[in-house]
Amino acid sequence: MSAGARSALELALRHPDRVSALILIVHACLVRFGAGLPVVPFFRGITEAILVAFSTSSSSATLPFAMSVAVNN
Repeated sequence: MSAGARSALELALRHPDRVSALILIVHACLVRFGAGLPVVPFFRGITEAILVAFSTSSSSATLPFAMSVAVNN
């Protein structure tokens, strides 16, 4: 494990609330500035796929649903 990965893991274990906020901010910036999409409608559109992904442990069950959300939204 690299030193950067080790320090990132230690930060995540010590401050999970800060890491969650940082992940949300980074993803919002990537959606807005990387893809040029509006942030709030994007997150509203992927909410269903995220809920299915976190409620199941099977990626094969999640993938078809995520693809349908991507096509329809």
